[in-house]
Amino acid sequence: MGIIQTMRSICYTHKDIADVGRGGLSTLFKTLATGLAKNGWWVHCITSQKLDIPGVISHYIDPTRDPYEYSRRVAQVVTHIEPDIAECSNWRFELLTYARNKRNDKTKIVVRCDPSATTLFPSAKEFESGEIAMCNIADKLVAVSKFAAKDISSKYSIGKIQVIYNGVESVDLAGVDKQYIDSGKIIDSTCNEIIEFNHYKMEQLMGNGVNVFWMGKTTRMKGFDLLERVVSSSPASIRFIICLGHSIPEVVWNDKTRENCIFVQDLEKDDLYNIWSSCNLYLSTSRVEGFGLSVMESLMLNVPAILNDGCEVYHEFLPNRNLKLCDIQNVTTLISMMEQCKNVARNTDGVPSKFTSDTMIKKSIKIYNQLLA
Repeated sequence: MGIIQTMRSICYTHKDIADVGRGGLSTLFKTLATGLAKNGWWVHCITSQKLDIPGVISHYIDPTRDPYEYSRRVAQVVTHIEPDIAECSNWRFELLTYARNKRNDKTKIVVRCDPSATTLFPSAKEFESGEIAMCNIADKLVAVSKFAAKDISSKYSIGKIQVIYNGVESVDLAGVDKQYIDSGKIIDSTCNEIIEFNHYKMEQLMGNGVNVFWMGKTTRMKGFDLLERVVSSSPASIRFIICLGHSIPEVVWNDKTRENCIFVQDLEKDDLYNIWSSCNLYLSTSRVEGFGLSVMESLMLNVPAILNDGCEVYHEFLPNRNLKLCDIQNVTTLISMMEQCKNVARNTDGVPSKFTSDTMIKKSIKIYNQLLA
């Protein structure tokens, strides 16, 4: 009789894993879940959002702003699943209750580390004790960048942490209708809806000069306040397409609308990448990032990017001829750099191999197998 091999199982938990993109962690865990399912794993995702990934079992739990209560809700689901591997981010430490109370040694716990909560958000001190406990109780820590590894190690007095860079998947836009947008909506700077996209003409969105794409949340971390200064100082020939995520508004602009920018939200991936790839450049004003997945997405779309020189992790992406650093506070220089992108031929180098989803998935599977050996 032959030996029957059972499928290994894994559970990813993050409250914002969603069909419609809700930030870098959402994209990260969706990519991992899809990759593990294709590699023959039994994959579960726990989320508070709508999620439908082929080959992945989704578990919905009610959201709450209390991370400890959310962790308790996650623990109930993971206890029922009993996967071989359970993975979460250090951000909001979703597996903490389960890790403290788990009844078996079977499930190995992996924490994928961004920088510490107070590095990303200086006022988030209430998350520190949970993060420290989560990092110390995990069977394995991996970091999404060298910067994140260094930050977690120094902040929480933890030894060396292995780095697995986030990775992006290549996309094929050949079959996408590039003339119209059929998902998402136009909003103002405070995320109030103005109009829902329904066969909306792309040409109405784009300006005739330089089109700049920006994506993020209305936070100081993402430099939303810096972006306001750039937009207000830029000439009308520069059009800003600003894709806002969902968050409590930390930064509120003086004006809800501006003539030289359009705010959009809740775009499905085809429409998001269609708009993005139609722009002349991507701009990041982020003060700090754990990785900066959107930069790799821009390289994947062959859209050059101008990045805030003060964001430490961005230096890990260099050298790259499609990326330029700039002191975002020096608006005059930045405007000049943006204007130069109007007629520049695009390089089609794509994404360096160490930042691809294939590399991230292979390295992650290697770690999982080592834990289960």
